[in-house]
Amino acid sequence: MKRTLSILIVLLFCLSVFVGCDNALSQNAGSQTTNTECEHNWERIGNLNESTARDRCTICGETRLYTDPDSINKPKDEIAGMKGIRVWDWHHPDDSERNPEWAITFASIPNIEFKRENSSVYANDELLIGGSGYACMSFYTAELTVTNKTLLCFGMSLGSGICDERIVIMDFDTKQELFAIHDRMNYDYQLFVRNGILCVREMKYGTNEITRTGIFYDEGTKIQILWDEHIVLDEDRDQVQTGQPIS
Repeated sequence: MKRTLSILIVLLFCLSVFVGCDNALSQNAGSQTTNTECEHNWERIGNLNESTARDRCTICGETRLYTDPDSINKPKDEIAGMKGIRVWDWHHPDDSERNPEWAITFASIPNIEFKRENSSVYANDELLIGGSGYACMSFYTAELTVTNKTLLCFGMSLGSGICDERIVIMDFDTKQELFAIHDRMNYDYQLFVRNGILCVREMKYGTNEITRTGIFYDEGTKIQILWDEHIVLDEDRDQVQTGQPIS
């Protein structure tokens, strides 16, 4: 009799714990989905990759895909893209016959010779970007809309055998990366110019299937992408950056 009573007490205790846990889970599930009343305060999480960056609400913890707060409520026709000029691009039809190892100088960056050698880019013979398994696929310049400062924009390929294409935008004076976008094994990114504006095309990894296009714009030194509502394939032709000779 005592043994039976002990077993019954244990079973009742286990049942009460199970019901309590179930109720707690239900309450937690409800708290995760009932955020319609929260006045969200979004804060960006993580990296510079526009495809994977996310926002997190500092109040309720809810997350979403990153949304640029400077452009979310601004009409698209009020966002001025950054002026861009192609220097050299492995993918561009006008560059297909050009020597991929070249040298050039710019009036806006005096006394500096940029050259591509062994798939890397050098400034006065000092490595600027590249190295083993990190190849320059394109080189563009762009201007910050507020200061007209010239930025260096590179399309880079990372890896040996399994490669992804990514974009890096650099301030030459500080050697600082102001912007980078990459999503290895998911998407490739390439630069191009449309109507004189620096643009980006996103493609499914390892294919030529374009998933979206957009323009680069800046707020001061903060560089963002404004994605097109629809894919736009137009690309400027024969607008190579002027400078001392590119060979």
